[in-house]
Amino acid sequence: AWVAEHGFDRVLIVTNDYHLPRSLLEMRAQMPDVELIAYPVVSPRPWTNAQSTRRWVLEYLKFTAVWTRHRFDEPEHI
Repeated sequence: AWVAEHGFDRVLIVTNDYHLPRSLLEMRAQMPDVELIAYPVVSPRPWTNAQSTRRWVLEYLKFTAVWTRHRFDEPEHI
């Protein structure tokens, strides 16, 4: 969409480290011909407090759901 319309062939992805795997998975599915450069922002480790644990666990569940969706809907992009 926007990336292709503006002729980009590389994109820098900046997001929290716990969110990065799902972000890359979603973006690779949408832009398979674009080089994605990951720049993770370090978050508190999941074992440091309950909020971090919750955040990492929820993100893992979301990643698993997205991976499963792409695996069965669009296997050529994974």
